[in-house]
Amino acid sequence: MKQNIEAPDYSDTELFYLANYKNKSNKDMDLELGLKRRMGKVGNNLRKFGQLDGEEAKTQPYHNIMIADGLDFIATTGVKKYCRNLGMLYGISEASVKSDYATLKRYKVLKK
Repeated sequence: MKQNIEAPDYSDTELFYLANYKNKSNKDMDLELGLKRRMGKVGNNLRKFGQLDGEEAKTQPYHNIMIADGLDFIATTGVKKYCRNLGMLYGISEASVKSDYATLKRYKVLKK
């Protein structure tokens, strides 16, 4: 899934997860950071888009369309309109599509 050779723009929480997920449980990482049930969500997002070593991405068909269309096409259409149309096509909320778009962009999975 790692489509782009640019380094992903991980958040501090994601960097902490990546540094510790092999040795600590999600609960232990949450305790260490003073969070409640956050690291499981962070891990699921990283896993979903193939950011964990040795694990395959678990993308949905609409993710694959976004990856194939790329950043330039999405920008030409307009992110909001693009996400709305893709959401309607697949029966998914615009907000979910836009959230996944932002994550794919931040992880540098989407190319120009």
